[in-house]
Amino acid sequence: MVINLLQKINFPNLSIKQRLVLQLVIVSILIAFSLFFLIKNITNQVMTTTQDRLLTASLNSIIDKFYTSNKDISLDLPYDTFSLLGAISEDKLFYKINYNDKFLTGYQKFPMVLKYGNLRKPIFYNLIFENEKIRVAAIKHSIYVNGKKNLLFIKIGQTLNFQSSISSQITNNLLLIILIFLVLSIILVLLATRISLQPITLLANDLNKRKPNDLTLVKNNVPIELAPLVLSLNSFVKKFRGVLRTTETFVAEAAHHIRTPLSIVKSESEIAFLKSKTKSNREHLRNIIRSIDETNRYTTQLLDNAMVLYRLEKLEKQNFSITKSLVHLINVFKPAADLKDINFSTTFNFKSKFIVTDKLLFETAIRNLIDNSIKYAPIETNINLDYKFFNNVHEIKIKNQINKKLNTSKSALFKRFYRGQNSKNIIGSGLGLSLVNEIILGLNGQFKILKYKEKEFCISVQFFC
Repeated sequence: MVINLLQKINFPNLSIKQRLVLQLVIVSILIAFSLFFLIKNITNQVMTTTQDRLLTASLNSIIDKFYTSNKDISLDLPYDTFSLLGAISEDKLFYKINYNDKFLTGYQKFPMVLKYGNLRKPIFYNLIFENEKIRVAAIKHSIYVNGKKNLLFIKIGQTLNFQSSISSQITNNLLLIILIFLVLSIILVLLATRISLQPITLLANDLNKRKPNDLTLVKNNVPIELAPLVLSLNSFVKKFRGVLRTTETFVAEAAHHIRTPLSIVKSESEIAFLKSKTKSNREHLRNIIRSIDETNRYTTQLLDNAMVLYRLEKLEKQNFSITKSLVHLINVFKPAADLKDINFSTTFNFKSKFIVTDKLLFETAIRNLIDNSIKYAPIETNINLDYKFFNNVHEIKIKNQINKKLNTSKSALFKRFYRGQNSKNIIGSGLGLSLVNEIILGLNGQFKILKYKEKEFCISVQFFC
């Protein structure tokens, strides 16, 4: 019944932990109060039974003190028994004895009853006499005088002051015990709830720590109750990976198929440009060639993006020298830099420092950054490339000058296809920095733009060991 009631209660805006704690606390309170009333009831019954037995023993003592002669009866009241009862409980005693419906001895005003028991099974009841609550035992006993049956009606009562005092003490002790029980129960409920929900917490923490591009299956050891959830998550991840792989394949194939006709169109346009004699035609052809170059760059970036997304799912880590890789990339871009009379200046704290990561993705990220530096740097300037290793952190800084200050936010620079005011007349797709950011995060690194609002642009790439 209690379980059904708790299931029907709705706890809006509460977490599973809060609901579980609240339900268990309610159950603990119900158990505590049930125990309180149960123990109190049993205690009262025990005290009442004990008092009833004492009253029964007193009745037996009174009956034993009755004597018969030829024509009369005599009674020697058992004052020792009365004194003993009074000494034990310090309560008042009242009695009344009638002989054949005539008052014999005792308290004459003590009310009589219509129903009486016998020595084996007296009648017990409570009444109010002289403003005090009294427990009364009443019997009807037969006695023979000269062969004639006579009836004795005996009532003996005792006040309940001592019983009330004991009951009050027991109640106070019970309340203290119940309070301690509730406090301990709440502590145990919190601990039990935390332990019970720990698998969910560990699963949630594991999922929160994952990178945005981490689509590996969940392999946590979970209880049976969480197994359907993990199976559903893994099923969803598999479906999502399949859709993503299909999309990546489509983008890569589309980009690849676009590049082939673009190269043909560019070749034909360049031939037409050389053969053209009018200035307007040459200008049109020059614009066509420029647009083809931009489109070709877009397709290249799309291919890189598809490759990066695929590689991030299955990293192929290897041990290689960062300094050698940086020198190789500088040599690759040196011809392009020489066309703008741009010089590379390098500062390496280590001649050869090794790192374990995906080399292809690492070089793709650095290649994009160096390419951007050359494109946006003014003619006859320097590009500074610094590398240092400290506190198990590999840091690469690339610094170059820019023509104008960037009036934009850092977050905007990481958006796909975003191109600022300084990108006019510069071939590009707007995918470079967003692609680099995805790669660095996928390799457990950090990508920062340190300076960008002055006529200097500086970025920092950190990889953690």
